[in-house]
Parts: sequence; structure tokens; C-alpha cells
Amino acid sequence: TKEPEVALKWIYKFNPLHGFLAEGANACGSWAKWCCVCHAAQRRIACLPEVERSKIDFFLTEDCCESKLAKNTSSPGFVVDATPSRNTTLAWQPGVGFVELPQE
Repeated sequence: TKEPEVALKWIYKFNPLHGFLAEGANACGSWAKWCCVCHAAQRRIACLPEVERSKIDFFLTEDCCESKLAKNTSSPGFVVDATPSRNTTLAWQPGVGFVELPQE
């Protein structure tokens, strides 16, 4: 994920779990490596001070590698993601629409 630092601060404030998952996706190289992404987020969450951890500690019980959040390619309902990868980040700007964020 290529969110700028200011966006990550906002994410951590209002949706901290997504922030830890985004960090995990960076560390693992891709959101597609869900088992790795999930474990990375769990390690970060487990090390938080109790006050912060208590808000998202429910995620510590997630079985990452057997997760319902992971893409199960052997499932009869699995749909291959044919979306082309991109090396840019887009953001919604009210009154303008989607804009490409500058690369850092």
C-alpha cells in the first residue's frame, strides 16, 4: 500500500486495524499474502499498550491462515481477480473525483 504518512495517521486514528493490516501488506509485499499480512498485524497489535490494544484485541483471535478473510482459491465460488496492478495511488477528492497522488 502506498498511502502517504498523513493518510496512515488518519487511518490509525479512525480505523486502526486497517492501519496495522496496511503495514503488514507492506512488510509482506502484497495484500494477496493474507496469512503473512494477518500475522504481521497481530504481532503489532499484541505489542501495543493495553489501552490501545483493548480497542482491537478481538483481531488477535483471528486464525490468519484459515481466515474467512483470505481468498480460498479452492472454493467453488472463487472468482479470479483480473484487475491489472497499478503502481499509483488514487484518492477521492470531493468536487473533483478520483485523483492520482504524487509518488514519494
